[in-house]
Formats: sequence, C-alpha cells, structure tokens
Amino acid sequence: MKKIALIGTLLISASTVAHENSFNISSDNCEVEFQNDVRISDQNITIENKANNKISISRKGEVYVQGERVDLSAAQRQAASHYSDSLRAELPKVAEIALDAVKIAGVALEEVGTALDMDSLKDMHEIMDELSVEVKNTFYQQNDFVMGEKTFNEFGDQFSDKFESRLEDAIQSTMFQSVGSLLVTLGSEMISSGGNMDEFGERMDRMGKNIDEKVEKQAKVIEARADKLCGDFAALAEQENTLTAAVPALADYKLFAYKTKI
Repeated sequence: MKKIALIGTLLISASTVAHENSFNISSDNCEVEFQNDVRISDQNITIENKANNKISISRKGEVYVQGERVDLSAAQRQAASHYSDSLRAELPKVAEIALDAVKIAGVALEEVGTALDMDSLKDMHEIMDELSVEVKNTFYQQNDFVMGEKTFNEFGDQFSDKFESRLEDAIQSTMFQSVGSLLVTLGSEMISSGGNMDEFGERMDRMGKNIDEKVEKQAKVIEARADKLCGDFAALAEQENTLTAAVPALADYKLFAYKTKI
C-alpha cells in the first residue's frame, strides 16, 4: 500500500513539472537552464528566441539570421559547425532520459502489481503507455527533434487535458481496490506460513526490499545519466559562449544559462 501511494505521488507531481516555464538540469556541481526553442532537422538547426526571431545553422556551419546569410570566416564556420554537431549529439539525450523515467514508473507498477496479484493496475499501465507516446511526440515532431519553452508548455497543456485527471482517478481507484488485494494476499500468505506472523512479516519485508532494489537501481542509473548530462550541457554552454563571442549575430539566440554551484 505504501509503495502504491509513493508511485501515485510521483506520477501526480509530474503535472507540476509539466507546467514549469523553463527547463533546468542540475547536479551537485552545476545548474543549467535551457532557454529559447530549438528544432533539429537533418540538414539544419533552427533556434527561435522569445522575440520570435530565428537563426539557422547548417551542418557545414553556415549561419542565417532571419533568413539572411551571415558572412563568416573559415574559423567561424568551423566553430558553428562544431556547435551544431554538439547540439545534435547532446539534446536528444533529454528525451531519452524522460522516456526511460516513464519506463521506471512502469516497472514500479509492474512489480507492485505482480507482488500483490493486482489487476487494478491495468488502467495505470495504459495511461503510462500513452504518456510514453506523448513524451516521444513532444520531442519528435515531423521527423525533427524539438525542445524549448514552447515544447514544454505544449506538453503541460497535453498533460492537463489527457492525463492529469485520469491519473488521479486511476490512483484513487487503485488505492481502493488494493485494500481487497492486500487482504487476499494477507490471507494466502498467512496460510502458506502456517499462521506464523513473524515469518509472514519477514516475507513481506523481503518482497518490499526486492521491489525497492529493482526500481532504485534503475533510478540511480537515470540519475547518473542526468548528472553527466548537466556537465555536458555546462561544456556546451561554454562552447556557446565562445561561439557567440566570435559571431555576435548569435548572441540573442543562446540556449544555455549556466551556473556553477559553490
């Protein structure tokens, strides 16, 4: 019952995250805030700032501001091309981590449902599957990778319209139905243990620890990936600062605001 409540709390809290107006990645040593909006296509990277102005950077490092090509030296083009390659390599990792986080929630549900022989989690499984699709569709649109304030706001609206109330209803229903499942489990476990409450308690503790270990192990892997991504984004922020110093036309289109934690 405790684990079901924990899962419910984690899922409902997603609605709060979905309505944030900025995206932050942080670790013990750094904090990176993502700003403006980016679209990565096969040939170009397009960045749109809050004034709805756009720049485009090609794979070869050609830069266009509001459709006008910027004259660059060979060194400047190389720097822009390197920045473009770095964005292509690093930004999609945010989507990968988000999708894997949804999978972990699904694993937790599966473990609880299996341990307590609960059919009542079916609705929540369906919602999690749909949520995974929604997360993927948020980041990947028309064969392009997209990310930014607009993207997260759109996801927040979709979360409210499609998932928030359904998650709350499913969690409440699961909590109610789990009482019956727990009573049945309690009875069968007591019979199998010969009425020995100490043995039954130990078996329940082992079951809980097994679930915790499976979920926590995967959660720590995701946490480590997020910490590394923060460091990678910090390096990208430095690369971006160097590029905008060399190409001032890009100064209003920075994607990263980086802070070092003391």
